[in-house]
Amino acid sequence: HGTPSAAYASLMRGLKELDLQGPCVPSDLVLIGDHAFPLAMNSRGQVLMAASLYGSGRIVVLGHEGYLKAFPALVENALTWLRGDGSDNLSVGVHRNVSAAANSLKKSSFQVEVVGAFSDRLGVGVYVTDAYSVGSDPKDLVAFLKAGGGVLIAGQAWNWADDLEFLLQGVSEFNLPSEYLCSEVLVHSPLAFPIGTTEDGRPFLAGAYYGRGRVIAVTHEGCLKFEVYTGKTTFKFKKTLTLMRNAIHWLDEGRKGVVGVMVDPALKVLSESGLKCEKTNFRKDLSVFVCTAYITEHLEEIQNFVAEGGGLLIGGHILNLMGLSLLKATISAGSYKATIPSEAIKDTYHFRHLLYRFAAHVTTGGKLNNHEEGCLKKLGSDCNVYLQMKAHDCFHYRQVLAALTDVLKRSGLPQVSGRSCSISYSTLQLSTT
Repeated sequence: HGTPSAAYASLMRGLKELDLQGPCVPSDLVLIGDHAFPLAMNSRGQVLMAASLYGSGRIVVLGHEGYLKAFPALVENALTWLRGDGSDNLSVGVHRNVSAAANSLKKSSFQVEVVGAFSDRLGVGVYVTDAYSVGSDPKDLVAFLKAGGGVLIAGQAWNWADDLEFLLQGVSEFNLPSEYLCSEVLVHSPLAFPIGTTEDGRPFLAGAYYGRGRVIAVTHEGCLKFEVYTGKTTFKFKKTLTLMRNAIHWLDEGRKGVVGVMVDPALKVLSESGLKCEKTNFRKDLSVFVCTAYITEHLEEIQNFVAEGGGLLIGGHILNLMGLSLLKATISAGSYKATIPSEAIKDTYHFRHLLYRFAAHVTTGGKLNNHEEGCLKKLGSDCNVYLQMKAHDCFHYRQVLAALTDVLKRSGLPQVSGRSCSISYSTLQLSTT
């Protein structure tokens, strides 16, 4: 079971089809890392079930907790694979919130115990839970997984309008100072989202979920101390802290842990956030790490830190893996109104969302609205930038590649009439290489 194809064969053994048309509305899972692979996808290319190796362990993720009960044969296959090659530990811990999974395993060879929470003292080979019951401090579960344990987790995610509501509370306007040249951010992960944008939708501040953690990207270190307008009065962050305080608490996720800060101006601002802030280089025991993008040390450790639940506030160049990339285009100094969270998903340009809408328009005739048509020229430009990453070992890069290739194969060079612009031939040509 060392390769994804062998693992897939083991996980789907004896299953010819999965009926996903029931009452469960699954999440679209996002695969991060080289060892993740999909188990079930719908016709729109959304991943509904997936698996991955992690450290010495294995994990299977189902997009809805109802699947634990709906697909008992899949669950039993998953437990066999998750137990690991050569392991004779048949003990399975099942969180009480998904005890229905335990009932369906009564006739199996596994020894199932329903528990209130995970503990390494359980001595289980595999642990089954839903996303809501993992808890705010999953370190023991992550350690179990990295050491060779198996985890089956199911659950549904939420949309990012809730996150914007938290981040923009009390913020009505951004003011980018003329002394800093902020870059535009390409928001390309399904779990990344713009926070601050220009009137025409170009982001200069963005956030993302990465694994169990969170990241916020500021496109210039100097912007860690830029101004925020609250009502009619202008204040520096050191006076109101509004956005920065919101951001640091969003990254901390209620842990009230230590915020490690590399940048002096940011330390002064963040020290008034109510959280304990220290000037330090990266440490694993931090809750949130604030750094410049030009940091060259501990990059893999920082990536794992976020994936396992940490928060990262980074100024300047962005790690592509976290779904945010820096563009060459810059943002002019000036004041920009904050997005209204309830309207954000409808009105905000998002590279991946529009790409799939465009692909549906070309291949099935789905209609684009005026806002979407107006963003097509930008979509073409962003496709070129995105494809230059050549991240063929990344699953959601391959998803974008497949969508563009599908457009070409089904329709040739797409043309969009009216005032909108077609994605250029050079962009689509890149998708086939």
